[in-house]
Amino acid sequence: MDAQPRREPFSESQNNQNRPEPKANHRDLLASARTQCANELANLGDSLLTERQPLHSTELNLSNQLLENFQLGCYRASQYLKQNDSKKIFQDTRQFISKRPEIALGTLFISGLFLSRALKSRPKSESDYE
Repeated sequence: MDAQPRREPFSESQNNQNRPEPKANHRDLLASARTQCANELANLGDSLLTERQPLHSTELNLSNQLLENFQLGCYRASQYLKQNDSKKIFQDTRQFISKRPEIALGTLFISGLFLSRALKSRPKSESDYE
């Protein structure tokens, strides 16, 4: 009979030597992205506050009201992102989509239009010509 080489019992230390360093935890990445998004929304709300014009006509009054509503929406969205974890946000999103699918599809459509316009308007790079 051929003698097979004896195998060493598996040890965790041997396994860890060949394993690459673990990547950052996806929950930490989501949390930092959520915080960054919340801060950007708050900054957008602050910049909208500076855009309000003194009232001289009904048109400016309407634009000021729209800016104020958008600014308040930015602040509310910022606070919601800061106060809730990713799991709660995904759960709320699923509930909203199941209740109002037409608004969700309309939002996706409009977002796609904005994204396509943004991609079309970006400057061409050298790699685009090859």
